[in-house]
Amino acid sequence: MEQHKDEQPQFDIYINTGTYNEQVYINVPNVRLHSYTGDKDVTVTWYYGIGYTYYSADPTTGRYSETAAAGKTALSPVSDWGGTVIVTNNAENFTAENIIFENSFNKRVANYELADGVTADTTAYSDTSITLDRTAADFVPTSRAATERAAAMVIRADKTEFNNCDFIGSQDTLYFGSNSESKSNRGYFSNCDIYGMTDFIFGFGNVIFQKCNLLFCGYSDNYTEKAFITANKAADKGFLFNRCSVDYDTTLNSNVPNKKFYLGRTWGTGAKTVFNKTRFNDISIFNEDFWTEMSGSLEEANYKEVKSYNGDTLILASDITNELRADKYTDGFFRFTREEYFDEWTPAGFKEEIQDVYYDFQCDNEGAYNETIEYKTGYWNGLTIGAGGGKLAPNTGANCTQMNAYTVINIPVRGKCRVTVKAFQGYGMNKLKL
Repeated sequence: MEQHKDEQPQFDIYINTGTYNEQVYINVPNVRLHSYTGDKDVTVTWYYGIGYTYYSADPTTGRYSETAAAGKTALSPVSDWGGTVIVTNNAENFTAENIIFENSFNKRVANYELADGVTADTTAYSDTSITLDRTAADFVPTSRAATERAAAMVIRADKTEFNNCDFIGSQDTLYFGSNSESKSNRGYFSNCDIYGMTDFIFGFGNVIFQKCNLLFCGYSDNYTEKAFITANKAADKGFLFNRCSVDYDTTLNSNVPNKKFYLGRTWGTGAKTVFNKTRFNDISIFNEDFWTEMSGSLEEANYKEVKSYNGDTLILASDITNELRADKYTDGFFRFTREEYFDEWTPAGFKEEIQDVYYDFQCDNEGAYNETIEYKTGYWNGLTIGAGGGKLAPNTGANCTQMNAYTVINIPVRGKCRVTVKAFQGYGMNKLKL
């Protein structure tokens, strides 16, 4: 097939089952990684971590170099958070499906890491104090003391998409870098598992996480100091976690911490993060504040927690007594559109969200049961009506009448009532009007 000069090629790479020990640097657009079998049976792993120097690190770029690895003439520090996979700002439209991305730095010490001369060097880094000898017989990489920044994925590109992937690390697992001062990178993650303890999703960008599992991985010792899911830096829209779950992975340590964890902490000014319809397996692991500061103040951050669940139980705003969390929590609704986060871009796996719209009203006349709401949209795509907090009129239910350009919903109620309208988004703006 002839390729027009203004078209860019697509690179579909199918990877056989196995574990691949290498640092991957992607610097061209339209690369798509797939598991050859379609199962999640491919692991890409690497061992670089901040605070240490290696023979294989290029002294100029801080990335893996075959020449440096073969020569073993000097130990050099690493760049890009020691990332296993680095997706540069030239690699627009990068996608991956059914791949496990791991940084093993905080998981184990492999023989090939030892052969690479791994050496702690505080003079090579301006912001670390770690001095532990990773070659020592009693060294434990999964302990809190051994933990340093080590990314499984570094993303600097726009329009990246991941489906059914795992990201395994401890500190700074998944990083989003800035592309330019005027443009926020966009990313979409669906059905992914993301592991970590400290700021394990961090950086810039407009990113939606859809139905992902966020897992605190713990430490092998009983150190139960603070842990943080996010550290968002100033962005246009920031991070949105939609219908995600949060849990504590007991693989390393079954001693589950109590009231130590946070949804996020500030990294400079202007942090933006929303957790919408989050399911917590055990909310007792969280500090009652839920949010905290690293640099920049909470007053300058835009944090929201919307309609969370402790197990299967909805957390009501009226039940939250902590002032800081209550200020950022609502059991109402958070509406968003693809255009808000992604503009013209539609990720291949993106599905328009069925979102809840609430309408609260008071029917003062006990004899009048009907209130009318006009639901206007370009097309009528089906509605379900539920009423709670008030009484439905006896032997009646809500009924919907399809009109040419809108739907009239007659809802028989008595007393104060919250009506939930679930509507498919995607065919124009939807509005509720009395």
